[in-house]
Parts: sequence; structure tokens; C-alpha cells
Amino acid sequence: MTQLLLLRCLLALAPAPADLAATTVPEFVPPAGWVTAESTVAVESTNLPPGVTNGVHWHIDVDHTTGEIKYPVGWPRTAMVPKTGVFDWTDFDYLAFQVYTATSREALPHNPLNVGIRPATGPAANFSIPAVKGQWVEMRIPIEDVPNANNIKSVQWNISESSYKHLDKLDFVIADLKLLRYRRPAALEFRVTGRLLAADAGYLVVGLHAVGIERGQELPVTLELRQGERPLGRVEATACRGRQRLLVAWPDLPTGELALVLLINGVETATTPLTVISGPFAKD
Repeated sequence: MTQLLLLRCLLALAPAPADLAATTVPEFVPPAGWVTAESTVAVESTNLPPGVTNGVHWHIDVDHTTGEIKYPVGWPRTAMVPKTGVFDWTDFDYLAFQVYTATSREALPHNPLNVGIRPATGPAANFSIPAVKGQWVEMRIPIEDVPNANNIKSVQWNISESSYKHLDKLDFVIADLKLLRYRRPAALEFRVTGRLLAADAGYLVVGLHAVGIERGQELPVTLELRQGERPLGRVEATACRGRQRLLVAWPDLPTGELALVLLINGVETATTPLTVISGPFAKD
């Protein structure tokens, strides 16, 4: 059974998986170019998900006596590093991979496995992997959650031996590592700020998380206000890649239960409800 973990819960309006284009990472071929401590890595060619041909077998014998001198309970780790320079992943939306776990333990601890994405300068982005014994777990890490994503020096998987018992055995298979990017413009989040709006507010504040737009580019979008199926008006705006707020001038909003519709390239892409009341602005 494969479990899917999205580090950020995407709304129902998220594009289908078919809208994601995958790019492989050449460095994902151990052991050459990998850095490993208190553990071993090797190529995995048999225990892989269906259709996947590349994998890394990472083996750990937990030993509470062989860590660093001052810290005998160790920190087994393995890292994928660039062949030259640094990784620049700013043109992508996710780093994705799958992890299979085998262990001598009956069950894994609360925080069984971590991955850290480390830039050449600045803080690392660290994520907990909810590994499950005997199962494949898929991870998707949003690149926008990685500081300095244009300057990445390593991707490191690690455990804390303090979470495990002495002499525990662990085998992680890391497979199908790839970068994902949306093929076409889409919205992952779309909402109007505020539960209630006053008809005379004069504007809407719209939260939008846009993907599939080239870095540094702007995309024309249309916002249409509807009551039921009846259009009440349209405004044009521009969106860029990532999270943003659009301040949309809209004098004399009609009252009632309404819907704001986002159209990209003339196609209805997302809808969010809003309630407009007459009188003073209702406190959010």
C-alpha cells in the first residue's frame, strides 16, 4: 500500500497529477557522489515501487556506543550532493520521492526519519517523514518551503539514534526521486479574505496560490462575480507564481450569497464563496 503525504494540504481545486511534469535528478545514483556517516548506502534494484527503476538502499545498525566521542548515541545520515556547484530548483514546484522501511522493531518511533534540504548559505529546511514499517510512503516537499532553493548544496536523510533502541536494524529504500512542475497555469488556493463583506467596502482582497507560471512572469486572469449561475460583473487582474494577495477594486458589491470565480485563459479554474451584507463592515 502506498501512502501519499502532501506537506501542505492542497484544496480540492488542485490540478490533477497528470498536470505535473517530472524531471529526474542525475545525482540520484549511489554510492558515487553520496556522503554517508554511521551507515551504508548501495544501489537498490529489486525492492522498488511498480514502474520505478532507481533506488537507494540505506542500511543502519543502531549503535549507542559508536557515535562521536562526546555524543556516543549517534546521528546516522546520508546525503545526495551536486556533482558540481549547487542545485537550483527554483523552476520546480516539488521535490518528490518514495520511502520504504524495513526494521527489526515491531513498530517505528514517533519521528522515524527526517530529510533536510541544505543551502550553501542560510538555514536548512527540515521535514519529518512519517515512515511506516513495510509500506511505501510518498513525500512531496513544496520547493517554496525551501529557503534559498537556487543554492542547495545537499539533500540529507537522517535519523536520531536516541529515538531507537541499541542494536535496532533499519533498512530504508529511497526511490523515484524527482522534481515536479505544473505543466500549465492553475490555482492551488483561491479565497476571499474575510467571512463577511460590506457592500460599500469598495474592494475585495483575494488570496491566490498560483502555479504553472514561469518565474518572473505575470499572467492575465479574470475574476467573475456570480449569484447562482448569473454573472454580476468581471474584472481583469494579473497573477504571478506563488502565494499572493490581489487587491481588486469592486464598488457597490451586490448583497447576498455570492461566488467569485477565477478564470485562466478563459477557463473556469477555481471558485470561492463570499457573503456580502449592507451596512457597516462586519468584524472578521
